[in-house]
Amino acid sequence: MIYASNVLAASSETWSHRAGERTLQGRLLGESDLPALIGLHHRVLAALPDGILNAETDEFFAQHVFESGRLLGVETGDGEIVAYAVLGLPTASSSYNFGRDINLPLSELGAVAHLDGIGVDAAWRGHGLQRALSQRRTAIAVAAGRRHMITTVAPNNLHSLSNLLALGFNVVATRPMFAASHIRHLLHLDASKPTVAPAPELQKTDPLARPSLLAAFGPSALSGDAA
Repeated sequence: MIYASNVLAASSETWSHRAGERTLQGRLLGESDLPALIGLHHRVLAALPDGILNAETDEFFAQHVFESGRLLGVETGDGEIVAYAVLGLPTASSSYNFGRDINLPLSELGAVAHLDGIGVDAAWRGHGLQRALSQRRTAIAVAAGRRHMITTVAPNNLHSLSNLLALGFNVVATRPMFAASHIRHLLHLDASKPTVAPAPELQKTDPLARPSLLAAFGPSALSGDAA
């Protein structure tokens, strides 16, 4: 096992997300959701240029149902999963711990959470789902006692990079990652420290404006209505 067992929110936890005139439902996913999630992952992967999204194995997703972390999904009223996100909670002793890649002290490795793969169906992009799922994963990780949020992004994935910078993440390293050795930025957020809130007029106009952690992880963000 590469991850610790965790006591997190019950699998029945749900939230809502406004997408234009429609309201989507988010929830923690279970084993029965794996076929739909894996199918969505491959559709998203096929629609993107090579190297933007890491191709995950079916086993990777299955491990994250409970053993390795959590899987989050957002679905329409008829139950179609249109977005997913993976949260990993590595053990301090695991070799698969991004804290090692950014040279965190050994004493801090047990406080690391991975914001792993995320994907949104092409028909549902532009509704803030990626950012909302990043906020939701961070909140769950913080509740599990993790403070170091670490994720990877392809340097040319400007949309994802912009979203993460807006949430207070910083690029701390750039290196080949994963089996395919794709170049990735590693981004880090220490959730125990506040970020500098931008001026109100910048919050709506500057895509890289950084909200405070209260704005990122407070009740309004967790409702799924954040941009």
